[in-house]
Amino acid sequence: MVDVDDLTRDAHVERELLLLKLAVNEAKRSAFEIAAHNMGAKVLNDDKGTLVVELSASVDMVNRFINEAANYGEVLEVARSGLLAVLRGGETLRS
Repeated sequence: MVDVDDLTRDAHVERELLLLKLAVNEAKRSAFEIAAHNMGAKVLNDDKGTLVVELSASVDMVNRFINEAANYGEVLEVARSGLLAVLRGGETLRS
C-alpha cells in the first residue's frame, strides 16, 4: 500500500463527477449540446427549457465546463462529487 501523502499527480488517475442543470432557450440549445458533447458531457434529461448534463473529468475541466455552460444559459444547479482518485498500477491507497 502507498501512503496518500506520498502521491504525485502522475502516479494516479483523478476525476470529478458533475451534474449541472441549465436553463437554455431553443436558439442556444443545439449549440450547447454540441459544445457539451465536444467536452465529453452527456445530456441526461431534456425537459421544458432545461437540460441536465453529466461530466466526469479533471477538476480543471469541470470548472471550465461550468463557465462555458453559463455562456449558453442560466446555470440553475450544480452538484459535484469532489475529487476521486485511484493509483495507477497494482498498488493501492491507504490513509
